Amino acid sequence: MNIDFRDTFYSSPLPIYVVQDGFFKLVNPMMSKISGYSVKELLKLPFEQLVYHEDRSYVAAKALSRLAGENVLDEYEFRAVKRSGEIIYLRGYFSVIEHNGRPAILGQVMDITELLKSEKRYKNILESIEDGYFEVDLTGNLTFFNDSLCEMTGYAREELLGMNFRRYTRENYSKKVFETFNRVYRLGEPVKLYNLQTVKKDQTIRYVETSISLIKNTEGDKTGFRGIVRDVTEQKLMQEKLDLQQAYFKKLFESSPEGIVILDPTDKSQLQNSKF
Repeated sequence: MNIDFRDTFYSSPLPIYVVQDGFFKLVNPMMSKISGYSVKELLKLPFEQLVYHEDRSYVAAKALSRLAGENVLDEYEFRAVKRSGEIIYLRGYFSVIEHNGRPAILGQVMDITELLKSEKRYKNILESIEDGYFEVDLTGNLTFFNDSLCEMTGYAREELLGMNFRRYTRENYSKKVFETFNRVYRLGEPVKLYNLQTVKKDQTIRYVETSISLIKNTEGDKTGFRGIVRDVTEQKLMQEKLDLQQAYFKKLFESSPEGIVILDPTDKSQLQNSKF
């Protein structure tokens, strides 16, 4: 181990280890911290002892393929077991190095347990709301959504994934949605859309209200849009019915051959037709 590698290895803020023949050969202090074992204990343990039993065959197969020179992903996730028995989720980054003249696996891992718990809580919240939640890429293709959006559109999850917004937006409203996406992209400010019409898989028309905001990655790059969709079809149809009734009674009121006046509780005239 050269000096530069040794300094990087032992000073890394992330757990790093070298495994050869199934056993730890080198571990840094952070590997000891994350596992609960001392450095001396780890150097006596087979690597698989720290891997959750259901993930051992998966992790071993990846390692053997990597050592054989096969094309294997450099990054993957697996579950590990701490000395206390606690199960944690790790995301690992792996490569083949030479240790004492022979090939070995260099691994660097990070604990993503809390991240996954947070994502699960986030997902549970999204699935518990009646409104539809969606995320689309910059071209308007769906990349993430909740079950409520599936119900609103009538499409199965596998059908919706990757679908462009134009497929479920009524044709004469697609331009309005595109212009809204463009505005949000340029200004970075959220926008609300009212009286938008969408088309379900069975071709029925639904009225929705939606809010659209910009998604940025950790580097600040614009990567897509997210929003909430509320189905207001029943309210819209009820309002249209009330408007028709009001128009009907207004016409009846004005066309009556008799004079009609409507009084308030104090007998003051509130409304009267032309015949009165």
